[in-house]
Amino acid sequence: MVLPTAHSPLKPRPYQLECLRKVQRGNTIVSLPTGGGKTLVGVLALDHFLCDGGGPAAGHGPRAMFVVPTRVLVAQQAQYCRDRCSQKFRVVELSGNEMEGWTKAMWVRCIADNDVLVGTPEVFRRALVDAAFLSVLDFALIIFDECHNATGNSPMAAIMRDAVWPVARNPACPRILGLTAIFVNGSLKNLENKRQQLEALLQASLFCPEVPADVIAGGSSGAAAGTASTSRFHHVSFVYDVPAEAGEVIEEKLAQLVSSFEATFGMPVKETGKLISRTKHVLEELGMSAFYFALREGIIPQLEAHAAQLAALGMASAASRQAGQLNRSLPKLRTGLRLAADSLRADAALARAPLVSGKGVALLELLKKLFSRDDASYRGIVFVNQIALTFPLANLVNQHFASIDPPSVRAGSVSGVGSMSDSDRTTEMDKFRNGATNVLICTNALEEGVDVSDCAFVIRFSRFDTTKSHIQGSGRARRSDAEVYYFDNNPDDEEASARLLSEVAKDARLELSHQERAARREGALRGVVGVYPYFPSGGGLGAELNFFNCLQIVYEYCSKTMGQSFDPEDLFMYATEVVCDYPRQVRRYISQVSYPSPMGLLCVTLQEANQHWGDVELEDLLDPDRCKNLDAESKMKRHILYVVAIRMHRQGLLDASNQPTVHALSATKLACPAYTRRPGLKIKNTIAGGALSRDALGARVGNATTSSGYEGCQTPASLAAVSTGGKTAPAVQTAQAGNTATSSNHKGALNEWALGRWRRPAEELLRYSTQQAGSDFVSTLEVLQLQRSFQGTASSKRGAEQAAAQKALLQLAQI
Repeated sequence: MVLPTAHSPLKPRPYQLECLRKVQRGNTIVSLPTGGGKTLVGVLALDHFLCDGGGPAAGHGPRAMFVVPTRVLVAQQAQYCRDRCSQKFRVVELSGNEMEGWTKAMWVRCIADNDVLVGTPEVFRRALVDAAFLSVLDFALIIFDECHNATGNSPMAAIMRDAVWPVARNPACPRILGLTAIFVNGSLKNLENKRQQLEALLQASLFCPEVPADVIAGGSSGAAAGTASTSRFHHVSFVYDVPAEAGEVIEEKLAQLVSSFEATFGMPVKETGKLISRTKHVLEELGMSAFYFALREGIIPQLEAHAAQLAALGMASAASRQAGQLNRSLPKLRTGLRLAADSLRADAALARAPLVSGKGVALLELLKKLFSRDDASYRGIVFVNQIALTFPLANLVNQHFASIDPPSVRAGSVSGVGSMSDSDRTTEMDKFRNGATNVLICTNALEEGVDVSDCAFVIRFSRFDTTKSHIQGSGRARRSDAEVYYFDNNPDDEEASARLLSEVAKDARLELSHQERAARREGALRGVVGVYPYFPSGGGLGAELNFFNCLQIVYEYCSKTMGQSFDPEDLFMYATEVVCDYPRQVRRYISQVSYPSPMGLLCVTLQEANQHWGDVELEDLLDPDRCKNLDAESKMKRHILYVVAIRMHRQGLLDASNQPTVHALSATKLACPAYTRRPGLKIKNTIAGGALSRDALGARVGNATTSSGYEGCQTPASLAAVSTGGKTAPAVQTAQAGNTATSSNHKGALNEWALGRWRRPAEELLRYSTQQAGSDFVSTLEVLQLQRSFQGTASSKRGAEQAAAQKALLQLAQI
């Protein structure tokens, strides 16, 4: 065994070495409290299983797969491995949409060039199961970080069931290491059964050692240590003073605002109910000032940007004359939207709503108290339950403390992958780590694993529903004197639940034996030869087609062969059947599925699907735990799509890796009509321009002209200054002005510019080629229509591509 050296100065503690010995003997789930050093246990395992097998210097030694639950964590855990492993392993980060285009050759090269592959579960699941570009036998060790996420049909669980279980008897099967602070992802019902389910799934025994209280996040013993203390937990009292009728008025006004947009452009806004509900939540939690900020800086700029793009592209009508009319009406629409927002201040029903809610006031007072100390390094995290709250709350905090020079409290905000670009998130996290901001408003995206070693407090502003959130959220407070504050939850109740969880984790009597785990595995591996599952290459080897991946395989085939996105419902034809006259009951079912091919549209009927399944009952084949989150309609779709995918294989439309064949890709578009998409747009509960900089917030605060907190929120130039000429996209206007700070998603901005200029998908216009050069990455971007190229360099692949896109934006804006 190789222990950390000068390259890895951390010295493992006795309980971590005890964990390592467990992993050396067999598959193990290590349960340690947040701050207890789980990742170091993973590093010790990497050193043992890789170095003892030949080491990285050999160039052909064993490999390890490090599976982490989110893209946010990939870079962090990869860097930890680079910094802490005893030898300088070659570590690669694998996440993001770009991984979908990886071929067998790319994966082979990746395995040859790297020792440790760190990536998200879905990336590995697709490569291992759907395409068989990888085999688990390529690896000596698989680490599942935050392994409590391996439940149901999650990608993490699918890796075990579909890739590891079938080769579990093979002597070359990799060692499994699960890392978690809590073995339950959900309620605490049937704890003993849930522990054993996780052990059976990972084919591993759960080990929860005693951990000294002084080494755990914030000095608390937490769930796994077994001696919990409530001394660092506090409950915050507040007065809920936002009247219910104010929320009702807001719902009505927002609906009118969206309707006016839809009436002007004939373009529906999708999911308006969610948009209205989330924006109303801002009012209820924070008050009118934050609500108005969300409206003026979030919703209205997005409507304006969509309006400008619709008018510019002539999408609102096929007639150019009407498109011209829309262009001319755009200024009027903008003015109308702003006036509609301003009119809310004059509404009598809203006059009783406080500018800042009692809950918001309690938070501001708490922050004032916390930051009264003379400590420049003092910082903390505020958790909220919705993305919609992050930006408005950060703005509210910054406005409140703006009069202090320099401001004692400087807030930033972070949310998950779907609402914030990776570069914006990284920028905000870096600001928090280096002290540029000292309060981070975030969603539960930061609960799992994201570490800030000197975080001094955690505030749970919103209610949370699981003990996992209690343990992992409070675990972000890493300083020895850290404090945790709850607004809507009772700390005593949460700590009691944590102690119960710890007792079950430590009870060795509940551990499944090796034979019991194997019996559960074998009992769940069910199949019928010739019926289920289906192996394209035959012999039960290679890529697999099953009930759980067939839907995605068929959908992706249709999208790739047609060269477009589409509504999956376009594939299905439904029929109805009266099953009871009185009271009347009607059954709706899928009668057939049609799919594109070089021979035109082909179909599989329900009768044909039933013929394939014969007398086989799905309930006899499928693991109930894996199906528990599938509703009846989802099962009905998979029942027939599984047969559709088999038909595609037999017709030569899918290859042995479940990918469209060359023939299908080249000939299908010519043989089938394009899918027509129903028009519509989405408005997100985010603020224009991505992450809010302190300067931007300061400028908005400085422009205030009234004491109401409503006025002076200027629209970011990146969305307000939209060209209507049809050739310049919003982000390029920003680049022309020399202001790229408001939007650091340069790739997305360039995609919009290319679409607006040439009316073709960005993937047909832009090509990125990225190579590693020493410790940096160099990305070459080709703009195919112009035969021009741009280069960007950064410490990460994504950063290099963003840098290349930024250079292209700045230069192409001049043409």
